Amino acid sequence: MLLAIRYITIIYDIWLQSNLSWIVRTAYHKMKKVYPRCCVRRKHNAVLAHAARIVYHTDMIYHITTAAAWQAAQQTGTYTADSLASEGFIHCSTVMQVAGVAARFYRGVPDLVLLTLAPARLGAEVRYEAPAEDPTSAERFPHVYGAIPVTAVVRVTPLLLAADGVPTPANPL
Repeated sequence: MLLAIRYITIIYDIWLQSNLSWIVRTAYHKMKKVYPRCCVRRKHNAVLAHAARIVYHTDMIYHITTAAAWQAAQQTGTYTADSLASEGFIHCSTVMQVAGVAARFYRGVPDLVLLTLAPARLGAEVRYEAPAEDPTSAERFPHVYGAIPVTAVVRVTPLLLAADGVPTPANPL
């Protein structure tokens, strides 16, 4: 019974996060081909893991910083944010969260860049966690628990200030 409640809760979280019910269906049909005759628990775990990868875009994560901080990181070989010392991790976003983070925390800040990070190259743990101001939120943000090596950055996109002061990418993500 507890296992069923856990699955329902995770699927509901995925539904709230993405509002795309097709993700779970697609993941289920894909896993049906991978695990045609296995136990139900293994199949459900595989479905949920695949759906989470789609929803949370674990193939790439994003971090907003200043151009000066990025240039300094290129010289040293690693990037660290102030939050790494104060909170123990570097705040990042999924592709769906970048616009909201830019509008909320970086409105009016000039000379910003968006770093596209490959989690496999980080060498540090990445956890998807609820925001500190609302721990009950279904939305999860990626947090990098360590310094970011320059080699983990696969793309740097300049952010331009729109008329309302919100930074927007110069090129589409």
